[in-house]
Amino acid sequence: DWDRLDWDSAPAMQAMPVQSAVCWPTSGADVHTAALPDGTQVLPNVRGYAYSGGGAAVVRVDVTADDGKSWHTATLEPIPSTVGDRDTFSWRRWRCDVPLPADAHDVSLRVKATDENYNTQPESAAAIWNMRGLASNSGHTVSVTAPKVDSDKAE
Repeated sequence: DWDRLDWDSAPAMQAMPVQSAVCWPTSGADVHTAALPDGTQVLPNVRGYAYSGGGAAVVRVDVTADDGKSWHTATLEPIPSTVGDRDTFSWRRWRCDVPLPADAHDVSLRVKATDENYNTQPESAAAIWNMRGLASNSGHTVSVTAPKVDSDKAE
């Protein structure tokens, strides 16, 4: 209950939990796919960023296009040399070619990151929800529309 919330009962957060986001494609986008030699459709060059607080480095980012049935490990971009020895306090950019489920049209892309302490983003906010919104770091999702592929032509 918002009116009876005791704001002083919990201290302010000092270290952010591991988090990530899909930056491209944007939600609602019509996207173009590419076909692998085996006919699998992929959404190429999905991009985003990841971060973990307290100086913990992001060591892995995974992306799914099938509600978590399969996860695809993204490539972590190099951290610019201008960051110097504070690289673990930097956003870590990533990119991934994401295979799409067969006959995919309306696709939800979800991303999750893991830091060097093996903290991983939860798949849902249900278990971590709180009135203040603290540590709400469940995986980010964007919905996109992929072109329908004529299965006769894909063979």
